[in-house]
Amino acid sequence: MTLEEINGWLHPDEGALLYEFAKKLPGNSLIVEIGSFMGKSTAYLASGLRDGHGGKVIAIDPHLGETGTKWKFSSTWEQFNKNIHELNLETFVEPVRKTSEEAHKKWNRKIDLLNIDGLHDYKNVKLDLRLWLPHLKNGGVLVCHDAFGPTYPGVMKAIIEELFSLADFGRIGVVGCSLFAVKMTPKTYWDKLNLLRSKFFIKLAWKIYVNSSMPIKNRNIIVNFILKPFILNSISFPKMLTRYYENIITFINK
Repeated sequence: MTLEEINGWLHPDEGALLYEFAKKLPGNSLIVEIGSFMGKSTAYLASGLRDGHGGKVIAIDPHLGETGTKWKFSSTWEQFNKNIHELNLETFVEPVRKTSEEAHKKWNRKIDLLNIDGLHDYKNVKLDLRLWLPHLKNGGVLVCHDAFGPTYPGVMKAIIEELFSLADFGRIGVVGCSLFAVKMTPKTYWDKLNLLRSKFFIKLAWKIYVNSSMPIKNRNIIVNFILKPFILNSISFPKMLTRYYENIITFINK
């Protein structure tokens, strides 16, 4: 089995982002993942730890098949464990079969990387951010899947409200539909300017995406071809540039 063979909605660029972040973490790092489904993102994170300096992915999911959307699945517990086992990643994964709120009740550990991909509605994303962001270390990384795009507008709304007002996140960007943020205080004028730029264009893209009076194809063209290049930075540049040109070819061929 390969990572790509695991059932899920994680694009290879987004998986590579998780892998690279995990691989660059220091030894014995702690990753917390909210929402694991069948283990695709879990496997990318665990592979990064395996190929990097070691650590553990705490994979929190009740595995009831709920998504916070109209989509509902049967229990994913057995398939999750099977996938992790077949990829020989069990050493790096600790599954916690609980909801985000249940798992947080006795939590008192600092987190190096927080991956939020649980229930995709505004209320639950907002709750996940409020519960888990205070545990993220300085220099730690937040990744939120399905944040950037028209499909789940509540996800980005919660992120803008809970994250963009915080002063200690100094780098924010987008790869695919995943938004990432690094917990660091911007020090130079250039860092502050880049942060303001990213926030402005991400907010603008979200407003365009939730504009239901505009055809979805037009919204995607404006965001992917005009706005996304303004959100490029040193982390997302290679992956986003690749997607940018792939999107242009796709639209041309339609």
